[in-house]
Amino acid sequence: MLKETIQQAIQKGLVKSGTIIVDAMHTEAAVMAKSVTQVLRNLTGTLRKEIYKQEYDLSERFPEKPSIEADLSEEIAYTYELLEKIQGGVEASDNAEIKALYNRIKELLDNDRIRQIRSKDDEDARFGHKTPASTFFGCKTHIVMSDDRIINGIEVTDGSRPDGEQLPNLLGKSKRNGVAVKEIVGDMAYVSDDNPAFCEEHNAELYARTNSAVAAAANAQLEEGFSYSKDAHMMQCPAGHLAMRVDKRNAANGNTYDNYCFSVKKCKRLPQTPFPRFLCFAKRHTATSSPLRSFSLYSLPDRVDCLSSDLVPCLRRSCRILAARRQRCTHIFLSNRC
Repeated sequence: MLKETIQQAIQKGLVKSGTIIVDAMHTEAAVMAKSVTQVLRNLTGTLRKEIYKQEYDLSERFPEKPSIEADLSEEIAYTYELLEKIQGGVEASDNAEIKALYNRIKELLDNDRIRQIRSKDDEDARFGHKTPASTFFGCKTHIVMSDDRIINGIEVTDGSRPDGEQLPNLLGKSKRNGVAVKEIVGDMAYVSDDNPAFCEEHNAELYARTNSAVAAAANAQLEEGFSYSKDAHMMQCPAGHLAMRVDKRNAANGNTYDNYCFSVKKCKRLPQTPFPRFLCFAKRHTATSSPLRSFSLYSLPDRVDCLSSDLVPCLRRSCRILAARRQRCTHIFLSNRC
């Protein structure tokens, strides 16, 4: 329907400009965020309730519920025990709703996705950041519109996703809908090394404001999945948590860098499956007692021959990255010159 509307607008001369504007809006979820333990407890409660109503004899197999003070590990152990005891009865049952609930809970536990969910009624809602001091729980609506104020495409993601990641999708949707894109206008969230190159490949110019912190973070596109939140003006981890603080530091060789510190306590509560290459920090460094994990962005001088052979070519603009992994921190060195 949107494609047909845009094509009719183009035929009638309502779309005259080749400039598109990209931006994202925060949308609050219609549900309240709860702890992971509460979400899992609500799911198992719903399953038990349906079994009491539809398959009462199966309720005799229920194990003893954990106390209200039980933590997540105890709740997960109880849920696995519950699923195991009622498995045969659920498979033999003709009730589609009970089977759907059983399979949903089992899938969430098996792939560890339960640790990411904060509402059983909206599994895709996540916490995002409006400012350094305020958050929202919901999703982001990414919109691309023409300079003539006609919407060309929409993309919806969870609230923790960076805005800049959606630029290729939005540009692709505009082109598929018949818009001849020549210029793209966005804020500093769309600055990265990949986005200008992608726009150049599609014969479009990207106009976006930037600053040194955003540019350095955007170019540090490692497998770890860290990104810079332009709304919070802070580094963000793959799970959507912000750094607790940032320190300006001077290295012994004269380099200056920003040192971003993350909470290890939050890392311990994260699932490991979404980030197979970079698992939970607490699992990798169990010996450390430090409550923080640091993530540093370096600005290198013109000469980089003093660096080790681990320096490898990275990105399209000949930036170079050196990942020096240590016991308590991961440093990322960036250079704009070869």
